[in-house]
Amino acid sequence: MLASRLAFSARRAASTRAISTVTLPDLPYDFGALEPSISGQIMEIHHQKHHQTYVNNYNATLEQYAEAESKGDHAKLLTLLPALKFNGGGHVNHSIFWTNLAPKNQGGGGEPEGELRKAIDQEFGSFENFKKTMATKSAAVQGSGWGWLGYSPETKRVGVVTSPNQDPCSTTGYVPLLGIDVWEHAYYLQYKNVRPDYLKAIWEVVNWKNVEERYLVAKKHCWFEGVTDTLPVVPGLVVDGVGGSPVPLTGDNADKLITQAAKSRFGHNFDTKMDEGVRKSWQLQPDQPQFTVADWNRQTDE
Repeated sequence: MLASRLAFSARRAASTRAISTVTLPDLPYDFGALEPSISGQIMEIHHQKHHQTYVNNYNATLEQYAEAESKGDHAKLLTLLPALKFNGGGHVNHSIFWTNLAPKNQGGGGEPEGELRKAIDQEFGSFENFKKTMATKSAAVQGSGWGWLGYSPETKRVGVVTSPNQDPCSTTGYVPLLGIDVWEHAYYLQYKNVRPDYLKAIWEVVNWKNVEERYLVAKKHCWFEGVTDTLPVVPGLVVDGVGGSPVPLTGDNADKLITQAAKSRFGHNFDTKMDEGVRKSWQLQPDQPQFTVADWNRQTDE
């Protein structure tokens, strides 16, 4: 009996160490800084209430997941996946959304420049055509969801897509660059049921510098997104993709799984690069579960 309890405690401790909880990020500006485009009341409720709820529910569900995993309760694990996706997506999407916006006196509004502008003009013909496409598709989202400007690793082009509820942009095959929240809580207190008015006003506070930074990173690291998209989701180490949802891996299998996925998608050269870079310094420790893009860059650039 004692041995059984000790084994259970060890499994539960190992599972708990593998979990990576999330926290509510600070807004990079005051609640009222986006007025008159978005009221301070909306921003405060949106950030302090709605986003905080996604964070709380995601972390609580993770604890339940760890307990179910430690007991080998696979049926329970399956019932928890929708809540993980919904609340985790809510956290990921809103974390992007806050940085996609900025007050007018801090870079909000105007038009994109540089490589992002060229990509938009190439895909849509002009910035105005892009805005019309983004507004039309976002306004047409039934119920709640998101409108996205994203980058496709497959086509190497930008595009406008939508996702329902709190599904992340990455579920559409695109890396998120600019997200517009079209849940009613994002605009109803100010724009009532007239979603198009909200979609017209939000352009005055879009942080195009942030959007372009995301575009440049997505272009540089689109291969990394491809690897994470092909990996199975199992509890353990969390590999954080560029702008995408975390992909959990087991420490024992992570090296093999990433190598296998990389070889199938990118060929032997990528495998060789991993041999020379990542494998020499990648230490998978239970108490250090986060392996981020910054870690990957540092190791592969050495």
